[in-house]
Amino acid sequence: MRKLLISLAVLGACAIAAPALAADGTISGTVTRAADGTAISGIWLSAQNVSTRAYTYVYGTGADGSYSFTLAPGTYDIATYTTVTAEPNVFYLRKLSTLTLASGEVKSGQNFALTRGGQFSGHVYAADGVTPVNGVNLSFVNASGNTFGYGYATTVSDGSYVMSPTPTDTTQSAVGTYTLTLSKSGYFSAQVSGLALTGDETTVTQNVSLTPASTVAGTILDQNGAAVAGATVSIAKSVGSSLYFGTYTATTNAAGAYTVSIFDTSSYNGTAVSDYNVTVSKSGYISKTSTLSITADGTALTANNYTVTLGKTYSGTVVAKSNSAAIANANVYLYKRNKARVDVPDFSATTNGSGAFSIAGIQTGKYRVKVVKNKYVTIVIDALNVRADISGVTHKLDLGGTITGSIYTGNRVGVDGASVIIYALSNGKQVTYASTTADESGNYTVSGLKAGTYRLKIITTDYVTQLANVAVKTGKTTTKNLKLTAAGSIEGYVTDRETGLPVSAWVRVVGTSTVTTSDLNGFFTLDGVAPGKRKVTVISAYYDMPKQITVTVTAGKTKTGTNFVLRPKQ
Repeated sequence: MRKLLISLAVLGACAIAAPALAADGTISGTVTRAADGTAISGIWLSAQNVSTRAYTYVYGTGADGSYSFTLAPGTYDIATYTTVTAEPNVFYLRKLSTLTLASGEVKSGQNFALTRGGQFSGHVYAADGVTPVNGVNLSFVNASGNTFGYGYATTVSDGSYVMSPTPTDTTQSAVGTYTLTLSKSGYFSAQVSGLALTGDETTVTQNVSLTPASTVAGTILDQNGAAVAGATVSIAKSVGSSLYFGTYTATTNAAGAYTVSIFDTSSYNGTAVSDYNVTVSKSGYISKTSTLSITADGTALTANNYTVTLGKTYSGTVVAKSNSAAIANANVYLYKRNKARVDVPDFSATTNGSGAFSIAGIQTGKYRVKVVKNKYVTIVIDALNVRADISGVTHKLDLGGTITGSIYTGNRVGVDGASVIIYALSNGKQVTYASTTADESGNYTVSGLKAGTYRLKIITTDYVTQLANVAVKTGKTTTKNLKLTAAGSIEGYVTDRETGLPVSAWVRVVGTSTVTTSDLNGFFTLDGVAPGKRKVTVISAYYDMPKQITVTVTAGKTKTGTNFVLRPKQ
């Protein structure tokens, strides 16, 4: 019994000592417009507990702008949001207030008067300044950077827009100078700079007219008057125009009709007024070129009709000469013979897995044929007369030999970027045959060489030029490593004895292949000269041969002052 009484006494003491549970409190107030005191309905507010960082929200003020939070005791950051659904494109400067709420406390009258940020509004019209343009994308950027204000808007059916730029810190004003950029497909993009937003609660009106696209339309027919579907019509500004902004294309439909729209969205305040080159192309047809002019923006040029003609076809196979096996991925190039020799072919094709190729749309005439495949010897046919379709051609390639190796210095360090020139030896003369450049480790490889003996020439600016003969066998790889020795350089000027003016002439190290040309100032540099005493001379068709100058060349050094004064030939 005594133990029971003691237990009851302890329980009673604990009950007396237990603290009362904390009661929630409330924070309430209104949100109004600072300009006129009217209520802002539907704006959100947040309350963040400073200790726990947890958020509580009011999802929109009432019609009278009122709000109320029910919160546990603690310290809170109360913040307003910046936008209201009922007022799109309106930005209110964010307001913050830190409040401490005691248990059961009621904090009323916690009101916020919000300032509306400055805004831009206006209309976007077509070039006539009257017709509204719907769906134009507008962007505003503060000249001081996005941090100080930026925003986007899109015009509605009547061409109007409203946009309030927003700074990164939404408690701050977005006043400043802005650049407006407008873009919409079918119109030239436009840009307006220097738009001043001078204060909050202000609206700056800015109307803009956009330049519409010009169009070129027509029909593409073949030589029989039939529609050509799937032809590509490309229109580009002629070379020399004041602004080049790209190539515009369209594809003909089943009726051979096309329409090309000319407008620019990548640069600003452009114009379609210019001279243009027109190209019509389709596989199997000879491309057609023409010119046209657009003299006013918004022009619709019609009846730009063109006739294209089916070209000739050159087809066949590429095989290995040794066993007639098909060679895939060989390139067959055609070059017009009435043009200067260039690296870019007029027509080309690549063989398939069966070694077959076909080139269509060839204009009649004389061509040069070149067949190229890695590790095979390139063949060139200088005379191909295309008057009709040519089929059943077989090009047989010899498997070539390969020269590989390493270019290095005395301490086995690879020479990066060394030029490797391969000469074919013909009647005692060197004929340039192939070339390559050593990689970062000094390694090089040249393949597809005919069997025979070649001369390698290794050229760098810091090392002595090296020559070596290499024998190449069909289908075999020959390794040729070359060690370079450090070189020096020779510099100087070449001038006219009578006038003192600079002379451009050949300057050569006697007894070597090291040669250069003096520039417009008469200055020359001979690199890759072997160390030691070297004789230098100058060769010119208009001047007497001067006395040779002997200079001492040191590895890694430049010998300056090697000057020549030439006497004109009488």
